[in-house]
Amino acid sequence: MNRRIILYLFNLCMVSVIPAFGADEAPYSKSLSLTLAYSPAKNGSFVVILKNTSKRELDLMLNTREVEGEFNVFEGKEKVPSFFDKDYLRKCLTSMWFSGVSKLKPDAEIKWTVPLDELVYFGAGDKPVTRGSLSGKSISLNLDKLGVFPASGKSIIHVKARSAILSRFRRSSLP
Repeated sequence: MNRRIILYLFNLCMVSVIPAFGADEAPYSKSLSLTLAYSPAKNGSFVVILKNTSKRELDLMLNTREVEGEFNVFEGKEKVPSFFDKDYLRKCLTSMWFSGVSKLKPDAEIKWTVPLDELVYFGAGDKPVTRGSLSGKSISLNLDKLGVFPASGKSIIHVKARSAILSRFRRSSLP
């Protein structure tokens, strides 16, 4: 009996750590890496790099001029209000985002620089993001509206690209 319970719990744990991707989505999410870094230059900015880590060219539907995603904020292990670019919420209210299709060759990357003064916290009257408001927090990024065209004539597959958590914001490192 104990052995059956242990086996059941083991299987339950294994299922809970498997990523929640659809059958078509999984290979494409593994073909892309998303990196988030912070640059203190001027008033501070995030540097975001989306890289094709596969050996094939990918057709992606995304805006190459600006990041369309959500910056997740954590204080310790607790998630606190996220922030977005100032235009993000307006875009969410439209039925369609007009992003072009870009070809991303193997090992090629798209790089965005996002100044802090273009970002606002969700709610609280669009409170601006400042270096002080980042102090003591960890940040990650989800690209929400990223799509992949697997082949001509096939429908778009929506993929979530997530960055690793960036833990750099300590009081002593912020001017």
